[in-house]
Amino acid sequence: MNRILLSLACGCLALATVEAWAAKAPLSLKELKKRASYIVSGKVIEVTSENQKSRVETGVGIHRDRVYTIVLAVKKVLKGSVVKADERITIEAWQPALRIPPLPGLQGHETIPKKGDEVTVYLVGRRGKAYLPILPNGIVSEKK
Repeated sequence: MNRILLSLACGCLALATVEAWAAKAPLSLKELKKRASYIVSGKVIEVTSENQKSRVETGVGIHRDRVYTIVLAVKKVLKGSVVKADERITIEAWQPALRIPPLPGLQGHETIPKKGDEVTVYLVGRRGKAYLPILPNGIVSEKK
């Protein structure tokens, strides 16, 4: 009985000491423009997704994210000189798919566009060949 109580106490202590990220509040348009390294708009050509071990949540437990690969045909470049109009770029976005235990933390990108959507994307940098949108609302769907 003492071993069980000791195990439970240690488990609770371990969970309490895990670094927890808070959910991130959406940024204003002004703040998105200020923080973005690149701002592009265009049409979504393709969206694929894959579940993988979370790079964001590294605490104790089982944590998986759904990582989206978005191919964008750039129509306009509103900020930055690396991306060019008429270029196709790859954008990587994510949302949590599984959190055991369900710890509070970052919730990924609010909006994941669909094929054919017109979007403006506020990009903060790159990971390999993929550009990274600002969390949580760096992908903005344009209303038709």
